[in-house]
Amino acid sequence: MKKVNGYSIEDYLTCIITLCLSYLNPKRGMVTDSRFFKESSLKDKAYYILKPLMFSFEEGKEWAKQTIDKPWDFTLFQKKPFFTMDGKATYQRA
Repeated sequence: MKKVNGYSIEDYLTCIITLCLSYLNPKRGMVTDSRFFKESSLKDKAYYILKPLMFSFEEGKEWAKQTIDKPWDFTLFQKKPFFTMDGKATYQRA
């Protein structure tokens, strides 16, 4: 199995799809920490797989200032589709 940054494409896709599916189930609430993956085989990898895909409020604020005149520029969301809140990742390692 081919790996990139120590993780397989299957690991990446599993983490991303699992996290995205969790947002479709409002009864579960927001994913706030690594306990979301605690019973998964990815419990030790999920944080490291998802961390590069998350942006903070400050990062989003800077991007917004730089692209204020480009209303159709969504590049930040393409690079980092997951938002962190209050300086803590919406999905963070416990």
